[in-house]
Amino acid sequence: MTTTDYPIPPAIRPALTAADVAERLSLAPTAVYRLFRRKNHPLPHIRTGGIRVQPDTFERWLREEEQMSTRRKS
Repeated sequence: MTTTDYPIPPAIRPALTAADVAERLSLAPTAVYRLFRRKNHPLPHIRTGGIRVQPDTFERWLREEEQMSTRRKS
């Protein structure tokens, strides 16, 4: 059995950079930095010589954003 037979656990997946988040959201990097700083539902991140976001945290935050957006429209 090779290592490719097993999925990579979320805790081991590499953290996303602000540029990675910007690409996934189709935003400019400056807009992503505003998401980190906003008071209402900021994007959780860690500072490690740069800003990083755990992939599972990003996915959860994005789902919550989508749900909040849907509620606002109704």
